[in-house]
Amino acid sequence: MRTPHRTATRTAARTAAVGLVAALAAGAAPPSATAAEPALSGATAVPTCVWGAPGARVEVEHRDMPPYSRISVRRAGREVGFARVIGSGRAGADVLLPPGREPVVLEVTAGPGPASTSVPVRVGTCDLWAGVADHNATSNLPIGPVDERVAVTVRTGVAHRGPLGWLYSTPLGVHAVGGAIGDAYEGELRGTHGELGRPTTSEFGVPGDPAVRYNGFEHGNVYWSPATGAHEVHGAVFARYAELGHERSALGLPVTHERPTPVRPGAYNHFRGGSLYWSPATGAHEVLGAIRDEWARRGWEASALGFPVTGERDWGGYRRSDFEGGYLLWSPAGGVSAHRLDGSPL
Repeated sequence: MRTPHRTATRTAARTAAVGLVAALAAGAAPPSATAAEPALSGATAVPTCVWGAPGARVEVEHRDMPPYSRISVRRAGREVGFARVIGSGRAGADVLLPPGREPVVLEVTAGPGPASTSVPVRVGTCDLWAGVADHNATSNLPIGPVDERVAVTVRTGVAHRGPLGWLYSTPLGVHAVGGAIGDAYEGELRGTHGELGRPTTSEFGVPGDPAVRYNGFEHGNVYWSPATGAHEVHGAVFARYAELGHERSALGLPVTHERPTPVRPGAYNHFRGGSLYWSPATGAHEVLGAIRDEWARRGWEASALGFPVTGERDWGGYRRSDFEGGYLLWSPAGGVSAHRLDGSPL
């Protein structure tokens, strides 16, 4: 004889089983297979300084996100970066931020769904470091972390050693000089006591070509590329180089430091596309291409032409450079010809 209790229990079980089968047949997921809500957690943001631009590396843990979900990083409601994810794990995005020292709050969101988290970050001050501790708190360091306890005296300041160079603290700011540029600066260029003076920037990539690097100094720059190495340009030669457009000019990157001219008082730098020559009487002027080759063949500034007194310019279908003792003309058809000041052949 069945008891009423057992009969009721079995009836309820059969009813539940029939309901589950019907639900599965209709395409519903069983209770144990219900999809978990997408979630973000553990967001971190580390200040960065890349090519001179302040920013942050934002990373976040994510789980149960649909494939290729977009994780958006926003500041004050505006997207400043994003990442796409596959499966669960950790995703990261590099974002740019305005310069400053005050903390910024970034919101990390994912869709579809309500998953979000916020994370504060101290904006990377890049080349506006307040000191050693401020520098060490910023990632992507050009010279690595430096030891605040170990310093050497430099002109009007101190320098702290890092694994890849020096961090200079002077009245002109806190600036990092490292790598091949640092080797040249601290070596034959004599550091803060040399012609360049104290650093005014850290090492940055040049606009449009971050593989080419430079450091700014009181009286010039040091440029580096894989093809040319590290070379400085300073003083009046640097001023003319800047007028022409630095490395974007026809001169291109320097291939020598500034050197004194061997016979007459003056100085010069050679570049990939030509040379810049300076003398007290003539100032600094560029000599380019085939005209420079002819001038070199004749003996540079020690020749009858002397120092250049103008840069190269268009002249009636020719390219022309003027010198103390004459001028050189170039045309595609005729090549280079030399002339005295009165126009007669030289």
